Amino acid sequence: MPPKFGDLSKAAADNLNDDYTGPDANAASFKSKVKTNFEGFQSFLNGGGKDGATLTTAVNFDWGSKVATPAKLTWKLPNPVGVPGIAFDKFEVDKSGKQKLEAGLDMEKLAKISGLNCDVKTDMNFGNLAGTSLGATYKGISKAQCKVEVNLEKLVKVAMTDAKAYSAEATYSLGGGATVGVKNSPESTLDVGIQYVTGPATLSAMLQDNFSAKTVHCFYNLRSDMKLGAVYNLGGKKNDGQWGAGLAWNVCDGTLFKGKVTGKAGSNLVLSTAIKQTLAKGVTMTAGTNVPLDSADKAMTWGLAFNIE
Repeated sequence: MPPKFGDLSKAAADNLNDDYTGPDANAASFKSKVKTNFEGFQSFLNGGGKDGATLTTAVNFDWGSKVATPAKLTWKLPNPVGVPGIAFDKFEVDKSGKQKLEAGLDMEKLAKISGLNCDVKTDMNFGNLAGTSLGATYKGISKAQCKVEVNLEKLVKVAMTDAKAYSAEATYSLGGGATVGVKNSPESTLDVGIQYVTGPATLSAMLQDNFSAKTVHCFYNLRSDMKLGAVYNLGGKKNDGQWGAGLAWNVCDGTLFKGKVTGKAGSNLVLSTAIKQTLAKGVTMTAGTNVPLDSADKAMTWGLAFNIE
């Protein structure tokens, strides 16, 4: 099965983005993910479920405040209403009380339609459907994946000219390690992407924003303990001239080091590092820094994150 359109450059993007802290401010966070015996309403009536729901708690520490409050609480319920095929992939509440719900519908289980999955995303404000969308992914065609998403407010108003009204995409595996993808939205009539995987190397190229933005990603698995990644953006409104190159190195069992250099059009050079240490089974600590290389006016920033699963 080919990847989704947005995942064509996933290998290099994850290498360059995961585990790093934001470059603009010092930050510390704590995140825990706990699996429970609760599955949903039906399991509550029966005294327990089989798969178990998960509860994720994310806390961002504000050093100017005496109390650290949860930034987000997220539940994942595999069988919330006791009907096979309906799952809550995410029910999220942030510190301001805003809610988000993402529900998945397995149409093979619900309606015997093989290869079709639907999803509903909503901000729980049903008086204003702007935050509610319906999506469908079809995998019933060999070596292909098709996806469409529609914003309900725009559908009701029959106003499909807004950039967030809808999107449609499809990817197809050509064989020999090559995958192509296309995407359409009112913001960009046609985005095109291609991924090529050969041995330890993965290359991808994306043409977006009506072909005005070009992005190339490269990923190379140098050794079993070392991976390299690079990206270059040409054109577009925001990222013209942006580039980055980095590595991920498993120094020893339980210790991951990552480093990258980023810049834009020959300036804004920043050296970023991250060390991820496994303290115990399911417990990790990640420390990172961002050091400006071409500006004495900008100070180094740091980040620290604890994660328990």
